[in-house]
Parts: sequence; structure tokens; C-alpha cells
Amino acid sequence: MLQGRILIVDDDPEWIEILNGLLTPFEEQGVLVDSASSYTEAKRKLDRQRFDLVTMDIQLDKGIEKEEVSTEELLKWELLLQKCRSKQINVIVVSSYRTDERTRRAFKDYKVHDFLAKEVLERKEFIESVEEVLQEVAAVRSGGGGEGMRAKPEELNDKKAEVQAINETLNDITQLYEDGELDRDHYSRKLRKWRKDRNKLISEIQIILEDTEAAELGNLLERAKGEELEEDEIKTEVKQIADEKGWGDKVLEQIDKHKGEIVSLIVAIAIELGKRATT
Repeated sequence: MLQGRILIVDDDPEWIEILNGLLTPFEEQGVLVDSASSYTEAKRKLDRQRFDLVTMDIQLDKGIEKEEVSTEELLKWELLLQKCRSKQINVIVVSSYRTDERTRRAFKDYKVHDFLAKEVLERKEFIESVEEVLQEVAAVRSGGGGEGMRAKPEELNDKKAEVQAINETLNDITQLYEDGELDRDHYSRKLRKWRKDRNKLISEIQIILEDTEAAELGNLLERAKGEELEEDEIKTEVKQIADEKGWGDKVLEQIDKHKGEIVSLIVAIAIELGKRATT
């Protein structure tokens, strides 16, 4: 008997109904099925409940031609995949939108279990794919195998390098402006792009920190997205959290010695906590 929770993410009510119908045999065995019709709703449900499988349509907003999905929509799709990966949720993409590069990237970067085209979707193929996922979940829960969770320090070390790179980019932009090689208009445009890239990186770090001991630090990062960072105030709160949770002298010393922006400090603390969790 299979168990688990499945979330259908699709902005087309007809397809939500179709997939719900295909999942009826699993519901009869005790599998719980829910749905979300937008990126925002899907994110909220993934934040509040634990799911074992997400069936996802790449195109999440109406009114966009399938051959012309915007960069913003693709970014939402990727962030949703990142959230699923960080929470170890399996994904089956069921979509009309076809881009070979995006498909390959999904398989490579996010370990999507399957990619099924709506136009030629077969009941048997869909059910077999869902069944494979639920059986893998059951095997992992019973101790029967599976890859398990990827080590948090490995992911965070990647983000640490990205934080360093994006800070160096800001220094370069500032230096060019001070040297007179950028006028105010170009400087403002580059600064806006830098801030957008930085906030995207912060969102990715927050997703990684979810369901870890450092999750509360991820919440503090939300404030670091603003133009006025109040980093000294946030640093004080980081120290307070570390003290209350008993993270030890090494982390408190990290906080006291840290100079500079707050994102790299939070990543460094999370890496230290992650190392402890895997030893």
C-alpha cells in the first residue's frame, strides 16, 4: 500500500482535474493529493506542508504564449525546482512548454524524475512514473535505500563563492563610478541589476536553509534584501539567536570577528552548523 502527499502545480483548471483523475487510484490507497494554480500558491503550500512529489507545469501564468515564456516566469519555475530539491521533494514535469535546453538543465541541475508532454500524455506512463517515485519514497523511509539528502555544507560552499563574487562585482561597479568611467545613469542601472542578482542569490540561500538548524537565520536574510541593510542590527540578532540556541563559542567568535556584509556571515555560520550535523 502506497502512502505520501502529491502537489499538482498547474494554472489550467482542466489539467488539474485531469491529473487529479489520473491520481485517483493512489488516493484510494491513502495518498493525499492537493493542487496549486500559481507559483505563489505552490510556494506557500510547500512552505506549510511536507510533500513527496510535485507534478509541475513549467508555464505558471496565463496569457503567455507557450513559445514565449518570459525570463521572469522561467526564474519562478527554477526557484520552485530549487525549493523542491532543498526539501528533497521529487518532481515530475507535465507541460506543453518545450525547450530542450531547459529540459536538460532540469534533469541535470534539479534531478527531475520525469518530463512528460501534455500533448502526448499517456495514462499508463504517468501512473508508472508516479508509482516509481512513491515506491522510492517508501523504500527510503523504511531504510531500504535511496541517495538521501545532499550535504548542506556542499551546497552552501557553492553559495559562499557566489556571495564573494557578487560582492566583488559591487566593488568593481563602485570603483568604475569613482574613477569617472561610469556616469550616474549607467552606475544606477548597473547597481539595480546587481541588487536584483544579489536578492535572487539570497532567495536561493534561504531555500537551502529551510528545514535546517539555521532556518531562523534564513528569515533574517529577508531584511538584507532592502536598500538599507541595517547590518549591525541584524548582526546583533544573529548573535542573540546563536546564544539562545547554544551554537557554541566557535560560532559566537565567528560573529564577533566578522567584518563586512551580513550574507557571508550567515552562510559561514550555516556551513559550520552543517558540518556538525554530518559528523
